Amino acid sequence: PLLTPVDHLDRAVPLDHVSLSITPISLCLGNRRLSRGTGFFVGHTQGDGINFLSVVTNYHVLTGYPPQWGRSPLGDRINLEIREAGGSPNKVLTAAYPLETKSGKATWLTSRSHPKADLAVVPLPLGSIKFEVPPYCLGMNWVDYDIVPYPGEAVSVVGYPLGWRDKVNRLPVWKTGHIASEPEEDFDGEPRFLIDITGRQGMSGSPVIAGHQDLYFNRSRLPRMGGSGALLGVYASNALMFDDREPATEGWVSGAEPAASSLGDRPEIGFVWKA
Repeated sequence: PLLTPVDHLDRAVPLDHVSLSITPISLCLGNRRLSRGTGFFVGHTQGDGINFLSVVTNYHVLTGYPPQWGRSPLGDRINLEIREAGGSPNKVLTAAYPLETKSGKATWLTSRSHPKADLAVVPLPLGSIKFEVPPYCLGMNWVDYDIVPYPGEAVSVVGYPLGWRDKVNRLPVWKTGHIASEPEEDFDGEPRFLIDITGRQGMSGSPVIAGHQDLYFNRSRLPRMGGSGALLGVYASNALMFDDREPATEGWVSGAEPAASSLGDRPEIGFVWKA
C-alpha cells in the first residue's frame, strides 16, 4: 500500500461505515466541472502521531486520463464531501483541493512500483480542514483481513453510478458484482483482478467490499463464521479494460469514460486494483 492506514474511529454506527466513508469527486477547471467519480477516505498516522486523512481513488478520476497516457491533469482541483463522525449523514463539509502546488508539483501520490496502476492517493492533513470531530474513514482493519476471496464470489462496489445517490441523505449506491478472475493472482502481471459488473460512469474509484454473514474460509483455509468485511481494492472503469490506445476524440471529460463507447462493444468486466 502507498500509505499505512490505522483505524481511529468507532465502527459501531447506525449506518454502514463504508457508506459514510465515501465521497463524490468532481474534477474541475475554474468554475467548470469536467468529470465525476468516487473516492473514499482512509485514516493514517505519521511517525509523530499526527492523524491525517487520505482520499483513495483512480488516477483517471483526478486527471481525466489513464496513467499510461502520461498527461497532466485536465483540471486544477477536485471537490470532495467529508462527513464528521456521529453527525447526520447529510451533514457534510465541502472541500476544494488543488491538484498542484504553486510551483507545479503534484499534491497527490501514485504507485512507483506499478506506474500503470490506475490508483491515486490524495493526502489531506487534518490541520488543513476544521473538524468538530474526526471524519468517517476506513482503517487498517479493512485491509488487514483474513478472508480468502474466490472466483464467483459476490462483492459490493460502493459509489455514484451516473452521479446517482440519495440526495437527501447524501449517501452512495451499493452495486453488486462477482469476482471474474483468480483474485490471488495478478491479472496480466499487475496487482489487480477482474469483477463482472454493470459499471457506469461515476463509479470509478469506488471501494470494492467483500462481506460475509455466514461461513467463509480464512487464509489458513479454516472455516469461520460471518460478520467479517474487507476492502479488496479500488474499482476502475470498464472502458479501460483492453485498449491502451488513445481514442480519436477526447470523450473522457463528461464522466471518465470515452463517450463513443456503448455497452454493446465492451465486456461488462472491470478491474479491481488490489488494496
